[in-house]
Amino acid sequence: MNNWLSKVESILSADTSDLRELADIAGVDPSKLYRDVNFRDADLRGQNLVGVDLSHADLSKCSLSSEQYELLEDNASLRKMRPKIAKPVSLQEKVREPVRETYLVHAANLLIGVAAFVAAPTIGAGAVAPAYLSLRGIFGSGTTGTTELVDELADRLTAALAARHPTDADILLPQMIEAGLPTPSDLAAKGLDAKAIVALMLRRLTDPEHRRPEIIGFFEGAVTPVFKRLLNDATFVDTLGPQIAREVLARVKAIADILTDLSERYGSLALALDESRELRRTHLEALAVQFEIEAPSSLSEDELRDQLAAKADDFRRYRQDIDTIDDRTVGIGNLKAAARDAAERLDFPEVESLLSRVDEVETNIAAQTKELRAENALMRGRVEEAYRHFTAAAYSLAEVGEQQMAARFREHGKQLFRYSDRFGGRGFEYAVEAYNKALLVYSEAEYPLEWATTQNDLAVALGQQGNRIGGAEGTRLLVASIDACRAALRVFTEVDHPVAWAETQNDLATALRFQGSRVGGAEGARLLGEAIDAFRAALRVYTEADHPVQWAMTQSNLAIALGDQGSRVGGEEGARLLGEAVDACRAALRVRTEADHPVQWAMTQNNLGVALRDQGSRVGGEEGARLLGEAVDAYRAALRVTTEADHPVDWAMTQNNLGVALRDQGSRVRGKEGARLLGGAVDAYRAAMRVFTEADHPVQWAMTHENVAVVEFEHADIDTVADPRTHLEAALTNVDAALTVFDPEHTAYNHDKATHLRSDILARLAALGRSA
Repeated sequence: MNNWLSKVESILSADTSDLRELADIAGVDPSKLYRDVNFRDADLRGQNLVGVDLSHADLSKCSLSSEQYELLEDNASLRKMRPKIAKPVSLQEKVREPVRETYLVHAANLLIGVAAFVAAPTIGAGAVAPAYLSLRGIFGSGTTGTTELVDELADRLTAALAARHPTDADILLPQMIEAGLPTPSDLAAKGLDAKAIVALMLRRLTDPEHRRPEIIGFFEGAVTPVFKRLLNDATFVDTLGPQIAREVLARVKAIADILTDLSERYGSLALALDESRELRRTHLEALAVQFEIEAPSSLSEDELRDQLAAKADDFRRYRQDIDTIDDRTVGIGNLKAAARDAAERLDFPEVESLLSRVDEVETNIAAQTKELRAENALMRGRVEEAYRHFTAAAYSLAEVGEQQMAARFREHGKQLFRYSDRFGGRGFEYAVEAYNKALLVYSEAEYPLEWATTQNDLAVALGQQGNRIGGAEGTRLLVASIDACRAALRVFTEVDHPVAWAETQNDLATALRFQGSRVGGAEGARLLGEAIDAFRAALRVYTEADHPVQWAMTQSNLAIALGDQGSRVGGEEGARLLGEAVDACRAALRVRTEADHPVQWAMTQNNLGVALRDQGSRVGGEEGARLLGEAVDAYRAALRVTTEADHPVDWAMTQNNLGVALRDQGSRVRGKEGARLLGGAVDAYRAAMRVFTEADHPVQWAMTHENVAVVEFEHADIDTVADPRTHLEAALTNVDAALTVFDPEHTAYNHDKATHLRSDILARLAALGRSA
């Protein structure tokens, strides 16, 4: 006993927190001491975990360094815990940094607006509070003369975040700035006192996450210096601030007048939204501000109408969800009345039963309210905020039951996935986190079907996320997607669960194709071959007669894999594979008609265009021209449905593919017609890059830059071009951009193509230099 007490005393008095050293002090093997220990939410960065067995420890949401995180890949006992652990900051920053920049620019605009009304109290004093709410959307597009100032303040906020800051401060800080906006009349009474303004903003915050003491302290430390900078600037206080205040209030008043007119004419703004196809442009822009659609003045009228129509669909579903709360509230009243009656009878077991049902319903209403807040955030494009509300909703159901909590996490993952699949952004990343939280409850042993279904959902999200990210991280995600599919197939067998097995085979094939498209040589061919085999396996269950929709989907996916494989293989084998790709697309179109399945029809038209273009690029003469013409027609048909507003990612992909087909047509024609076709290709690529940004879609962004480089290189050879050097230099700029993403280890196939293209461009430039 004394020996045991002395060891405890030694551990408690030890001047170290290192797990291995503490194990040595205790005289216990570190591979045994920490089994079953709860490390949930712990910060283990800096710990030497070599030889420490954590395979049965609770590591949920604990923090590790990048090196520790990568160690899990090499440690069999830890590898299975990896999905439960928060990504280290160094891995998150690559994804989070562009998002942070966007939101901090918006936050800087808002702070300038607040300071402008402080500098012009006589202007702000007469402003009405409801109109001021519109400042959130209006400041997002900037105001006159503030570009350099916005950049400076965004840099200040970035610097504050670069220093040590509380968890999630980079997400919460912009939210708090927006949620804490005071009214102009409140600001008018504060004078040029930065601390008083910050205190006023903090008093307006009600969200528990925003009220955390460490977050409030960080907010004060980050925002107060910004206000001091603005309010100590005589030029801002005397000239720029009042100018901004007048400009903003004029814009707010104009928008308020338009919205009032719409509300009176249609009965409400919601009803006006349903009639967006009939509204004038000024009406459309005013409604766009309400939904915080970015820079509505820069969108075409058709794009505005399309976006608002999509928002109207989301809003109708959102309104229905709100209505269901009323129904549940009535139910609670009835249960409470029954409980009172039972209490009068002294029937205490019945009282307990009824109150437990009230408790459960109220808990569900609270969770649903958080989910409505999440849906509200998604309608305004705020994915991070939506995920935070979704997470709070799911955790609030833990008392009702872990299974309900897990089911909610899985449903939230689906909602985030659907949003990102349609509009881009970080939804895939947050969907992965939601699915992993569900898997903390769903184990393969206890809940095999739920576990396998969630594994499959996780695989799809990982695959889509990995397909958009280059380098080691993109490869890791694709490998994780393949592993998740194969895990699900341990439960979903063809004999016992044929439909689920076929769905998982389809998803496995998709992940294999994504990975195979990045790898050259025999390894890439192997991966694509496995993808084709998996698609064909799925078709054993997904028959046209019994499962026509799924059969058509798989045929369309099979066509892509056959086309990828066929484009790499020469001779008769390549021609055969491309012919099979065309046949698979045409088969799918027997089910996927434009009338009955417009979105799927458009996707298949795009895939058909790819296969026809690959065929046409190999064939000369009239036959090749005919195939390329059919490819262009297929892409343009797809664009009738996949618009930039409603389906931006698919629209950008189709624009990119259209550019490839136009390039192939242009390379076969000389003179002005060839130049026109190549110019059309560049226009299509640049349109695609409005969606395929470096921040959100780095791999697709790089591929599109490489495509532009190819067009510019070929344009330099057109006989009517007076200065080929201009096109060659443009080609070099674009291929260099692509090579910032493509690397020889993780995107070898793309890297090799881009590197060879760059060598050809440099050789041509050198030849021009010698001839000059």
